[in-house]
Amino acid sequence: MQHYDWTGLDPGAEIFQQLSVLNSLYTVLISPSNQAVPPDEIIEKIITVIHHAQHGDRVSLGFACIEQITYLDSHCREVVGLNELFIQSCFETFQIQSQSRLPCLGAVRNTLWRCSDEVCQNFLCLVPSLVETINLTDEDPELRSLCCTVIQNLTLCGKTRSTLIKNYAIEALAIVIKEQQPLPCGGTLSAASAIANLCADLETEHPVLIEMENSSIFSSVADCFWATLDGTDYPTGTGLLWDKWEISLAVANIARSKRFRKKLRDAGIMPLLIRALEEDSEDIQATSYCLHALWDLAMV
Repeated sequence: MQHYDWTGLDPGAEIFQQLSVLNSLYTVLISPSNQAVPPDEIIEKIITVIHHAQHGDRVSLGFACIEQITYLDSHCREVVGLNELFIQSCFETFQIQSQSRLPCLGAVRNTLWRCSDEVCQNFLCLVPSLVETINLTDEDPELRSLCCTVIQNLTLCGKTRSTLIKNYAIEALAIVIKEQQPLPCGGTLSAASAIANLCADLETEHPVLIEMENSSIFSSVADCFWATLDGTDYPTGTGLLWDKWEISLAVANIARSKRFRKKLRDAGIMPLLIRALEEDSEDIQATSYCLHALWDLAMV
């Protein structure tokens, strides 16, 4: 991308120029053969365009570009996640109920993937809006699903969990678990994983765990674990790939509750945990979570 013409993103550029550059960039970024990302200063220019535009096609396209950039490169996640204008733009997008919320959440989800604690904490201002959106059962299912995934990514940082609990994230996620129709893009599984991560820190068993017991989430966890070990997406066709340590953590946290152990065993989790240990002992995080889960599942 060294020879790419970025002048359309300069301050004072016409709207049509900004749209043209963003559209061309997005086309390049989503190409299956592309692995390149723009330099940091261009990422900052894209964020500036989003911030000044506030709503409309430039915002949607800008967020869509950031979503792809943060998917492709871990360094870019830090650049985006530490940018105050980006955080502010995300917050404002939700406050005005913008149509750009979907690409905004996609960008946030990817930015929070395996990021630093500092980046996670920067996004805590979005928690009330995320919880409110999940609670709206007539809201766009894909939007609610992305909210669940963003919250799940936030729960992977220990410093964010108290804020999530105080904002009733567990109760909101429980609504998703109880719904008969699963959310698309793995949202229901993300909700279960997030609940397990949040409840693991509580001294007493949360009432939501009782409601989870009668759900079908345990077979979904097993299906996701199987797909992860096979290196395929889950749910199938979504392109959503889970890290082994991530699904292992969810299983380990769910297995901490005695009421869920038989459910997990019946779903076929134990052979999958053993397979994960046999196939890759170099992933220290995943190995630790698998061993903890096996220990708990062996208990009566």
